[in-house]
Amino acid sequence: MRVVAPSWHTPTDEDGWRLRDATGGTQTYVTAHPRYLVHLSRRCPDCLIHLRAMEDHLLPKHAGHNALIDCGWYTTTALNQLVHIADTRSGR
Repeated sequence: MRVVAPSWHTPTDEDGWRLRDATGGTQTYVTAHPRYLVHLSRRCPDCLIHLRAMEDHLLPKHAGHNALIDCGWYTTTALNQLVHIADTRSGR
């Protein structure tokens, strides 16, 4: 996924980013809050710490799985906005 433009993130009522998935599909474009994203192509210290923590937590639980794994932490709204379950509000 690549950030393509700033965009309002309705579930959090905060500034977010419009993302494009080059593989296409029904959700080629989604909007996400910056705290949901991790820089993979830059040496961002905060993102590297977060990514390492996720690896330490998830890899031991799902080692050897080649399929897509849904941990139930995120969902997509009817407006194609990625939202963490802690940020969901009814009607948004």
